[in-house]
Amino acid sequence: MTCSSSVPPPQQTLLCIGQDLFSIDNYVREQYNYSLHHSDNHFHRHANKHHQTHAALSDYVPNVVMSYTDIQTLTGLESPADYGSGIEYANMLDDPNGLWRSLRMRQDDEDVPPPALQLGLWLNGSRGCRDVISGKLQHNVHRLFRFLASRSFHTYLRIGYEFDNPSFGYVNDPQAFQRAFRTMVNYCRSRVTHCRTKVSFVWHSWAASDVNLEQFYPGDDYVDWIGVSLFLQLRRDVTSSITNSSAAAVGNSINTVVRRVLDFAKRRNKPIMIAESTPFGGLSNMFDPWNEWFAPLLNVIDDYSVGMFCYIHCDWDAQPMWHNVGFGDTRLATNDTVMRLWRKRVLSNPRFVRQSKIVSCDERADVEEEASMLGTSFGDTLSLSRCRPNNSTIRTFASGGMLLFGAMLLTVIRRRMKRRAIASESESVRLEQENGSGDNLEHERQHLGYGSIVVP
Repeated sequence: MTCSSSVPPPQQTLLCIGQDLFSIDNYVREQYNYSLHHSDNHFHRHANKHHQTHAALSDYVPNVVMSYTDIQTLTGLESPADYGSGIEYANMLDDPNGLWRSLRMRQDDEDVPPPALQLGLWLNGSRGCRDVISGKLQHNVHRLFRFLASRSFHTYLRIGYEFDNPSFGYVNDPQAFQRAFRTMVNYCRSRVTHCRTKVSFVWHSWAASDVNLEQFYPGDDYVDWIGVSLFLQLRRDVTSSITNSSAAAVGNSINTVVRRVLDFAKRRNKPIMIAESTPFGGLSNMFDPWNEWFAPLLNVIDDYSVGMFCYIHCDWDAQPMWHNVGFGDTRLATNDTVMRLWRKRVLSNPRFVRQSKIVSCDERADVEEEASMLGTSFGDTLSLSRCRPNNSTIRTFASGGMLLFGAMLLTVIRRRMKRRAIASESESVRLEQENGSGDNLEHERQHLGYGSIVVP
């Protein structure tokens, strides 16, 4: 099981935005631009500490950002790629010239933690699952986990996302999906250093078809989060036309298939992730998008104590893969009411965690050790947020233990520097081995494999 630090505190939710590089960037800049023209007391509190009259661009960076890759080619992992659905780049947060650096405008934003990554991993249906099980794709499995384990950010990995979507090729052989999922988790935990603590595994249901979930479930020991997609299922006016009779809309604007997945997660005491969501059809094609889609979704988050909410914020029709499919434009700024209520009901809602760093178990151990040396608790020092001494620690420091405090802090800093040096050396060795082995692959541009699109 993954470190509990990758899960928010009870009754709190991590905000995740996707699902391509430019759409994430656009979301942050739209929110920032809106703040320049509207009063925003929630963010003024943060801005005042910098003697600013408004919030910073980085104040609108979500806790988690989304990206995609596939196990056959790993395109979009280490370098940007476009599948026809926008630019995917899993390393956007560690790239010196990447997304995270471009969204920090002030020098004192250096202490703002980077987001975590929610990564969708396409397995190419049952055939890809069998290739994982047989070891045919072991080189790519190793490369994927070695990459994720060496990043500065935590990753929520959706292996074979939307496994129950008929278009994705898993439903005819659920046992192959189960085995491939377990094979990959076992490889990460047993074969790649730090992978166990840097990656959380997400079992993600499409939640729009009536399948036996148990047949696809790899087991509690292999699943850290249970995810669900929410597109049309929240809308009473259309649910009955896109689901069978057993999935007809019921109370609270949530159909029985979605409820079945959420209850499945609760019975197993797994944190719930709304792994993909967007109001299908676009905001401009709905009479009252907030009350028709957003409000019911927030009710689901409250009713089921959802731990992560991932919203896909993009102009779908502008992307070749999705042009004329029907998703429309779901960028929040295209509707004034939605934008205003998003900031009031989401960004200013204490349920949604603000600018929190999701730490790995190794990082948590470091902080717990520091907290013990400084005479405070882990909860006081770090609660899904950046590491900083609390007021009690500062008073203790000022009252007399300065030399001892300094010596202990120096020890901790030296220990961390040593660990980072070792990690850097390991990464250099890895790069040398790859560059010298002749194993670098020339990846072709590849479609994610959606086939005929079936929209929930």
